[in-house]
Amino acid sequence: MAWIDFIYAALAIFAGSIVQTLTGVGTGFLMVPVIALIDMALLPGPMVMASMSLSGLMAFRGRRHIDYKNVAVILCGIVPGAVIGADELKLGSVHTPHVQHREWAAGTLSPNIAVNDRQ
Repeated sequence: MAWIDFIYAALAIFAGSIVQTLTGVGTGFLMVPVIALIDMALLPGPMVMASMSLSGLMAFRGRRHIDYKNVAVILCGIVPGAVIGADELKLGSVHTPHVQHREWAAGTLSPNIAVNDRQ
């Protein structure tokens, strides 16, 4: 992977972080498809770390508004859901070739990119 790819990835993370901070969404919709087009090796580990650090900073900034009474109730759904979701992703990634993941990620950005990627 060339150094320019890391610059593109950093720019995608920067743009997604700005959108995430302003609107509450942006990590999954903006950063992940762009990073997938750059290099699939950057998914999911670095993206998870970038998302967690951004979410942690946003939670710290808004800590006065967190409803701590309901955190235990929310965790009762989040923890099993994360375990089930990770298990499903693990099963799905074994049977799907690497190229199909890249084309799917490109298709989420633009159908034209997915078509041009096959040529």
